[in-house]
Amino acid sequence: MENAMPRPNKIWYRKDRKTYYVRIGGKLHNLGKDKKEAQTAFHELMSKREEPEPKKQVEKLTAAALMDAFLLWVKENRAEPTFEKHARHLQAFLDSLSDQTIAAEDVRPHHVDGLISGKDWANNYKRTIAGSVTAAFNWGVKRGYLDRTPIRCLDVPPSERREEYPSQAEFDKMLGKTTEPFKSLLVFVSETGARPQEVRAMQPRHYIDGKIQFPVKESKGKKHARVIYLTDKAREIVEKRLKGEYIFTNRSGRSWTKDAINCRMRRISEKVGKHYCLYSVRHLTATRWLEAGMDHLTVAKLLSHRSTAMLSLVYSHIGEKTDFLQQQINRMVE
Repeated sequence: MENAMPRPNKIWYRKDRKTYYVRIGGKLHNLGKDKKEAQTAFHELMSKREEPEPKKQVEKLTAAALMDAFLLWVKENRAEPTFEKHARHLQAFLDSLSDQTIAAEDVRPHHVDGLISGKDWANNYKRTIAGSVTAAFNWGVKRGYLDRTPIRCLDVPPSERREEYPSQAEFDKMLGKTTEPFKSLLVFVSETGARPQEVRAMQPRHYIDGKIQFPVKESKGKKHARVIYLTDKAREIVEKRLKGEYIFTNRSGRSWTKDAINCRMRRISEKVGKHYCLYSVRHLTATRWLEAGMDHLTVAKLLSHRSTAMLSLVYSHIGEKTDFLQQQINRMVE
């Protein structure tokens, strides 16, 4: 059976009320008592019905609002240094935009290029800034704020390995150019390969069973607990410093800040004639372990990397400061 055609809208007259009516879309309309006026009113109603309803303007999510939401999530789910890093980089990106109200979906790779191109910054720093912006947009896609990331084709500079790291002799010279309590901090990093932010955050409660153990929520990435294994020398340094709030403190008993450590390293660098940061000592440690015959997987685990890829790309400087490679080839022909 064929579907019945819908009945056309017609005016009808109700005698008991002496009034004309029409039903449109299920709604009853009073057209008045005069037939001519009723017909005019009917045509006006029909014309309005045929006009499409104006589309409601949906306010677009701005790039600033997206990044604010991302930072709130980072603050709740990632370590404080991670939040601080993203906050600095995303604020720099927003400040670089000519249109401060630009919608998140209208951002393009050239907006990121406008921030990092032409700057006298190291490639690694440019990559880090671009990484923060990319992370914010990718998070927006995962949370349903965006259908897709508008900067998926962003080109970032290639990463560069930190070339400046001390040899063991140069490190010993560095120790001679500083005093306690910073000297012990340097020795601890050299012995364990700990990250600078880990050294700053260490408290007596983290010293468990002869190791430094950070719970998952306090570890980098907040995905795996961080365990720092200690040599006898590193353990001795820690056990002498278990009475305060933090294990490593300055002469005033306060925990070391990032700026204070950088200031100390700049002074040492000026005295030895080469630029080093605390991370440089971590590089020295990784290379020393590898040259001593420790396998890559073990070194990666001690440095708290989930794979050996980062170790091979960034931290391994085998043979660059010693004659290790020459010794290895000589062993093969003996």
